[in-house]
Amino acid sequence: MRRLTHRSVLGGLSGLALCLVSWTILRPQWAGLTPRQLGQSHELWADVPFAESEQFWDWLAEENKRIRGGEETRRMSWGALKSQGAKATVRENLRDDRRYLLSALSGGFTNEFMSMCNAIYLAHESHRIPILMPFVGHEGQFGGPPVHDIAVSDVFDLRLASLHLGGMPIVELHELVAQDFQQHRHRVASFDGEFEQEDALGRTLIPGDLIVAEPAGHEILGCWNYAITHGRPSLFGRFNDVQWVPIPKAVYANDDDATELGADLGKVSSFMRDPPAVPEESLQTLDRLHRHRPSVLPDPRLFCIDEVFWYIDQPLRWHRHAEWVSGSGAWAAVGKYVRYQPALVRLADEYLLHACGMGPDQPLPPFFAVHIRRGDFPPQALAVATTEHYAHAAWEALREIKELLNIDIQRIIFTTDERDPEWRAPLVSYGWHFVDHDIAGTGERFGHWMPTLLDTVILSRATGFLGTADSTLSIINMRRVIDWNGGVGRLLDWGHRIPEGWKGSVYTVAHPDDDLLFQSPTLLGELQSGLCITTVFFTSGDAGDGLSYAESREAGSAAAYAQMLGIDNSFTDSQATFGGQPVMIRTLTSAPQVQKIFLRLPDGDEVGLGFAATGFQSLQKLFFGQIDSINSIDGAASFTLSTLTSAISQILAARAPDNIRTQDYLRAYDGSDHSDHLTVARITQQVAGTTPLTGYMAYPIQVLPPTLSTTSAEYQGKTAAFFAYTPFDFSISGCAARPEDSWLQREYDVFGNPIA
Repeated sequence: MRRLTHRSVLGGLSGLALCLVSWTILRPQWAGLTPRQLGQSHELWADVPFAESEQFWDWLAEENKRIRGGEETRRMSWGALKSQGAKATVRENLRDDRRYLLSALSGGFTNEFMSMCNAIYLAHESHRIPILMPFVGHEGQFGGPPVHDIAVSDVFDLRLASLHLGGMPIVELHELVAQDFQQHRHRVASFDGEFEQEDALGRTLIPGDLIVAEPAGHEILGCWNYAITHGRPSLFGRFNDVQWVPIPKAVYANDDDATELGADLGKVSSFMRDPPAVPEESLQTLDRLHRHRPSVLPDPRLFCIDEVFWYIDQPLRWHRHAEWVSGSGAWAAVGKYVRYQPALVRLADEYLLHACGMGPDQPLPPFFAVHIRRGDFPPQALAVATTEHYAHAAWEALREIKELLNIDIQRIIFTTDERDPEWRAPLVSYGWHFVDHDIAGTGERFGHWMPTLLDTVILSRATGFLGTADSTLSIINMRRVIDWNGGVGRLLDWGHRIPEGWKGSVYTVAHPDDDLLFQSPTLLGELQSGLCITTVFFTSGDAGDGLSYAESREAGSAAAYAQMLGIDNSFTDSQATFGGQPVMIRTLTSAPQVQKIFLRLPDGDEVGLGFAATGFQSLQKLFFGQIDSINSIDGAASFTLSTLTSAISQILAARAPDNIRTQDYLRAYDGSDHSDHLTVARITQQVAGTTPLTGYMAYPIQVLPPTLSTTSAEYQGKTAAFFAYTPFDFSISGCAARPEDSWLQREYDVFGNPIA
């Protein structure tokens, strides 16, 4: 017998809920908790000190070294500079026998990463050394004032990329010149002995001596320009004095319309390899744009260009970001070899393990990651990218992972720029785990860069991935999952279609075993077909024996469903509000398309009188106006007939099922069937509307002919499920000489028609 594993919404990352239920969720059980309180098995980031952002990055550098076993890695710029230590100008420390490329990183963090990959690729193809500007923190990215810049090597380990490109040196801008928004720690270099070098007092430096950056001087750069031709403003990192020359149209993919396809990496690298004198065409472009001709022209040794984000390897073949989606071009040459620094991976993995309720030393389990971008997409795009679309697309991807990799993924984690918790609520209710940095205190603890960085590292660690079409963050992390992890990745297409019938059925029953006895093998077949199934249990079937017995029967119901599906019996519990009252939703972890809703109302007894332990309340009395309200046996909810009817109506509206399956709404209250069966069916019939409704007979079927052969697979499956339930119900010691034996052989609708 499998043991039940209870997990809260945060306590375990759950799988995909195919039931696209837009419940109005109560505050999740983890909301408002501190990072110390979040974990089940350990404190999140317990050994990482709270610190000012600058100190955190110092800690991160030391942690990188510790993870690598204390090894000192050789500086990536080795062989590219005259000496160590930032000088007054960029050019001052460049070697005369080398040629360089300096380009701005444009856009948000992922676009800056793509610009960096293009720059490294262009430098390699043009026999130059790339000079990488830092990642710039933008107000729109962090929701506040700009923060300090971070060096590329703070985030990425470039050694593998350099090795793949033949050991090409890579220089970072802070090694050449000090700038505003630069972290203070990058204004000091530790001498590593590459050169014979002296300090300002003429003393010979030895390895480990510190070299302080010189004050920045005034420098005018002459640079080539892509954006100016398109009428866009030209920005160049933190440089303020730059004079521009438009790149000739010949380097673009489309000579007639330079803005249509962007630029060709091959053409640009050829142009960079041996740049000509400034062509007259470029100067005429400046005249046409009413801009001054530059007094400082581009330097052939230091080829500087405003941006390279829109450049691709085969622009006539690929549209926009499609080359990155395909995994070719700069991604294949550079991007897939640029790995995260190990300390960032460690922090992301600890978050994931913590969310799974696992210890920091346990192996990271496989999980499915979803990235949902909404903030800056037009309404027509958002209308065809709902939670329902993401749920169905993720389900398809999970099936593909099962088929290709033979991996059953039980955990889904999602990140999104959607700030509205009501929009995210359906996904959270399914058991998907939202990476909520407000609750974890990530930005407060480590600085405003870290929520963005940890999101993208977390996504990259997945076995399966679903992202948003046209989102570069989605595209790049999809490639990481595929190329780094050997996983499966896909993007939600704007035309994604959800097939009819996928929404499955809602079952409404009175007691925790009614669906197993009277609505199966229909239930068995639909579960095993992978349909979305929601079962609403009106009463606890407590028979006046209290909450403990009721909870045991609920556990038996979960065990039966797990048995029918052939999966591990673990689940997540969450709360939702229906009819203005809180109710519990239980979702099977390995089959999150299956959900149970327990209203936990008291058992009304066969004839509707109720039990003394629950104040003689019953659904029958409520339905016929003999009592004004009925209270759940756990004391959490109280329903009037109106609010109970509203609750069922809200559930059906939220699920919009293809079928509703209930109990007997035709039989009279004559004692031949349980009063709860009849009342549940009547309430359901009243709110079913136009959705196809099937009612199932209960106790009276024992006098009708069997519909199932005891040797049939349907009978054996139905019986096996029921016997997975019975150990949790002390009222059943076996089925011999009991009516259950006959019920298991039969299934009839309310009109007396055999179903099985």
